[in-house]
Amino acid sequence: MMERGSRCGFGNQHANDEQNPVYGTARVLAAWRAAGLENDTSAVRGREWLAGVQNSDGGWGGDADTPSSVEETALAVEALLDRVPREGERNVARTD
Repeated sequence: MMERGSRCGFGNQHANDEQNPVYGTARVLAAWRAAGLENDTSAVRGREWLAGVQNSDGGWGGDADTPSSVEETALAVEALLDRVPREGERNVARTD
């Protein structure tokens, strides 16, 4: 598995250095869930980070403070969809 901050991964033109940590985090969370590792400490931290970079419009971009896109929003929602947050864990926000 890659270390956080690695220069590898998928890009997003709106993010610093065109990195796309939302895409990578969402895909890793989906893989961990498929492997039965959704309660691993790193998975919990990944979900917390992903929920924390949700934009005020309810969507996700390639990184924190980047414009929301359909692709990143779909991947983030998929990664968080079936997970009920633990006490103290950040939840996904709904916008009206």
